[in-house]
Amino acid sequence: MTDAEGNPEFHHQYQNQNQAMYQRQQQLLMQKQQLMPTDESLIKLKRLDEINASIVKISQTLIGFFDELANDKRNQKPKVTKQLFEDFLKHLKKVESDLLNEIQALRFVFIYFGEL
Repeated sequence: MTDAEGNPEFHHQYQNQNQAMYQRQQQLLMQKQQLMPTDESLIKLKRLDEINASIVKISQTLIGFFDELANDKRNQKPKVTKQLFEDFLKHLKKVESDLLNEIQALRFVFIYFGEL
């Protein structure tokens, strides 16, 4: 038959193709929405950036500490070196705490989604 308008089988096939195409578009839309960052993921990224900045601060503090340690050996001024080392420990403890909190949050996510 050449007349597609009068052929019910053609209409049924056309309707099925449209429905399949619509379902595929919906799947693609859902996948796109899942890939889009949420407010929570942006907050987590910001938190990781803050931790990264703290690690940079630790590195800078250590460099200052070793520079002062070398100078203190010559000048006999351990006070500055001691303060730099205490600053280093303070920053290190903060980074350790922040990283442990992030790891705990990730463990919770893995445990929660692992049970689904």
